[in-house]
Amino acid sequence: MGFGGFNNSYLIETEASEEIKKAAQIFLDKAKEHLRDDKIKTIVKDGDFAETILNTAKELKADIIVMGTRSRHGLDKILVGSVAEKVLHHSLIPVFIIPTKAFEK
Repeated sequence: MGFGGFNNSYLIETEASEEIKKAAQIFLDKAKEHLRDDKIKTIVKDGDFAETILNTAKELKADIIVMGTRSRHGLDKILVGSVAEKVLHHSLIPVFIIPTKAFEK
């Protein structure tokens, strides 16, 4: 058992999570800089992916959700069992899904 009733693996997990958040924010900031659009908002949150995306879109009163998804099996299989599918099926606003990996023939 670690300090204060927390085991060491919890402390390492928390530190790793914070590092991942920092890395994600740096990536998003660079993407925003590359796009040269000051109106772009970047937000890094944790939680269930689909639920967090939907809740954040609602909080921001977004007009559209744009998502990238990786798949090698064509559009019909991109969505099956994925975060994109959950967002698509539960969103009250349009969802634009962009494949981010080339399809294999």
